[in-house]
Amino acid sequence: MPIPLVVLISLLAVAAVVAATAVVRYRAATVLLRTGRRVPGEIIETQRVRRDDGPDAFSPVVRFRTVTDHEVIARPGRWQTASAVSGSRLTVVYDESRPTRIAVDGAGFVATDTRALMRLGVQFAAAAAIAAVATAVFIAIR
Repeated sequence: MPIPLVVLISLLAVAAVVAATAVVRYRAATVLLRTGRRVPGEIIETQRVRRDDGPDAFSPVVRFRTVTDHEVIARPGRWQTASAVSGSRLTVVYDESRPTRIAVDGAGFVATDTRALMRLGVQFAAAAAIAAVATAVFIAIR
């Protein structure tokens, strides 16, 4: 198999994996928001998230009790960041089968699929860019 074709196929495979990962993460986030249990919680710590494309954001570490009264400490998915402070009260949406899988609503956070959708768009754009580069490289070295 000629090298340009191997390069094209390899980069297109990477693009497909990026796009598939984006779809899986988006679906998981929206299913959690639709079907998860909602309980009160509290931010016990915030961790700075550095961004290349804008101001830093904060990812909360949240403590809450499940409906079966188990205490859980967890962080929401990477798609959910905002400015918030320790001690802030909020609503936690958690997966009953895996309580550390959460989304948060309140204290500057919004538990909707809007941020997940934005992240999906960014990942699709990255996949498209990889595919475009693959095609350009293939044409250039062919």
